[in-house]
Amino acid sequence: MKLTRNQPQVATMLALRDQAAVAGLGDDSIRAYLEERFEGLTEPGETYAPETHGWFLLLEPGDDPDEAGQVFDCFPLLTSSTGCARYGDPDFRSPFEWITDLGSFYEGVILMSDGGDFVGVIIPKLSGMDARLLEYCETHASDEPMEL
Repeated sequence: MKLTRNQPQVATMLALRDQAAVAGLGDDSIRAYLEERFEGLTEPGETYAPETHGWFLLLEPGDDPDEAGQVFDCFPLLTSSTGCARYGDPDFRSPFEWITDLGSFYEGVILMSDGGDFVGVIIPKLSGMDARLLEYCETHASDEPMEL
């Protein structure tokens, strides 16, 4: 389908709720990172469950970061959960607990409950990514990953 100027772009962000979904990713560094992350989510003999252990959301160029709250069981990424303040507003409260700079991409972690389940938002540093989201990540990212 060809998009024209008046047609909204369809979100292409991917919800990755099992390790098998990672195998088809085109970016080698993101695929390797997510394979390692999935392996670390469970103990030997334990069955992975995204609602218990967490899952990942991969953004792609052209995605609207706030659609994560409408399309997936997540929060908008650049609007406070109340919907009243956007990134840049004095009352903005980020959904991210932390953001890690991983070279060619960022991972922003959103804790969904006190039980430890989370959404790891993968934000590639690519042309066409939302500039505000990349700016937010660059400003708030750490070089050291946090332990869950």
